[in-house]
Amino acid sequence: MPGHVPRPGTPPSPSRLSSPTTHPARTGRAVKRADRFLTGAQITEEIPTPHLTARSPARGGWCFSEGGHRWPVSDCTAEAVGALFAGAGASRAAPSFDASAATQFLLARQNRDGGFGTYEARRAPRLLEHLNPAEMFTHCMVEGSYTECTGSAAVALAQLRERGDSTQRQACEKALSRARAFLLSQQKADGSWPAAWGVNRIYGTLFAVRGLLAAGVPRTHPCFVRAGWWLESIQLPDGGWGEDHTGCIENRYVPGATSQPVSTAWALLALLELTGSRSRAVKSGIAWLCDRQLPDGSWPQTAVTGVFFGTAMLDYRLYREYFPLWALGRWLATHPGPELPVGSPATHTPRLPSDPGARHDS
Repeated sequence: MPGHVPRPGTPPSPSRLSSPTTHPARTGRAVKRADRFLTGAQITEEIPTPHLTARSPARGGWCFSEGGHRWPVSDCTAEAVGALFAGAGASRAAPSFDASAATQFLLARQNRDGGFGTYEARRAPRLLEHLNPAEMFTHCMVEGSYTECTGSAAVALAQLRERGDSTQRQACEKALSRARAFLLSQQKADGSWPAAWGVNRIYGTLFAVRGLLAAGVPRTHPCFVRAGWWLESIQLPDGGWGEDHTGCIENRYVPGATSQPVSTAWALLALLELTGSRSRAVKSGIAWLCDRQLPDGSWPQTAVTGVFFGTAMLDYRLYREYFPLWALGRWLATHPGPELPVGSPATHTPRLPSDPGARHDS
């Protein structure tokens, strides 16, 4: 909470943090307003003469930023779907958007390798990248398959699968199976996943973990063990996480000079799924976030967190607000809970002294 400084490595008591039940009326009004906005932002009419503009179908999607430009994107659509389902659950009302159209929109963005593109599925070979006329951008000629888009799409399709007809359910199952195979194939030897639209390996790992869980991969799978160990191994001594944008160009993890609120939130959101709320790494990270919150309730902007085309850095100002809040909210929702070893919901695995997993409380 603002103004509260916990001891290093010691998270505050859940009673010291506000939860949605603290102000139910205000929270309910906010959820309804957000629901109305998101419902109204869905594209419900197709683009005129798409055969002339060579556009992929847009109906059912949500756009990046405001929707006047009518270029909907896979991950924006997937996150909007998830938010609307969450809002409907909070208000105990039926979702108010066109779920069938959203399903079709997402399915149309899946590539042959099982990954998801952004604005469309890939329609040309990667050989076109050799004709790239831009001097500063990379990978900008054709669509790719992106970890974060695939992870978000998998989460949304797992939800949409339960609400479609038999044909859409089968299509969602097939898409989830292919997305699962793609994400598993993209994990790096150190346990991380690369990202294309955020900085960088911590961001990609969060969305891969979310997507694989949604696609039915059990928490005991070795990919989650490696991911958990990697995240714990890069935690900084003060309890936070940080990553430098140069890793986007060098295609590797480059640690930040200091811990950053957004990177810390991303790491916590992944670890809360992998290790539970009581691991030492999570406790230290939650304490770090609470300690760095400013008196007005916000967090400081310490580094760029967005990227596009490999070399262009984006300053997403609101990332520093809602990702830390998301992480704290998830911690509140899961705390207190059973302590889980990395990658396993029920059984302890051998802990070797060289394993970052040995840093869990016993």
